[in-house]
Amino acid sequence: MLKKGQKVQFSSADKIIKGIVIKGSSTFKGLATVREIGSLSEWCASACLFAISNFKISDDPANRSMKNYSVKGFKEYPEMHKDSRAYSAKIYHHNKLIILVQNNGNGGSDEFSLSRLGKKEDLKDFFEAINWWKINCKHENTFEPVNKWIEWDFFDKPYGITLKQYWDRKEEIYKKITE
Repeated sequence: MLKKGQKVQFSSADKIIKGIVIKGSSTFKGLATVREIGSLSEWCASACLFAISNFKISDDPANRSMKNYSVKGFKEYPEMHKDSRAYSAKIYHHNKLIILVQNNGNGGSDEFSLSRLGKKEDLKDFFEAINWWKINCKHENTFEPVNKWIEWDFFDKPYGITLKQYWDRKEEIYKKITE
């Protein structure tokens, strides 16, 4: 049995591949889907082919200013999308919920509010960390950097995608759109 979020490894073409389960299986012979660490490649196979592992995903030095922040409770609202992604998310600092973020999908900016445990200084500190993050990533002109950080932290970071890989992929997509 494999559960979503478990670390596993398996052999393929004479090499060991490490990954994270993105779709588990409740039976030993059922199908499970694994995303390879540091890659967007996904593997779907019988759960019995994946061995549970305890490897460590290395910290991304480019994320130093944001290392104590995390995103949880991300929820997307596709029925509300008009000009942008409609979503809500919770931002934690040292595992303490401090900020609630939402975007109504009408093309406006993200909206931020403090959680019951959050303080004004938490919001100020978070935005200072985000500003350092976007400059350190050499994307100081990034529009809505919090939105980009949330996307990376929630969707890519758990799978070992570095910030450089994230930004390279964004630039590749932008070039395709503008060509």
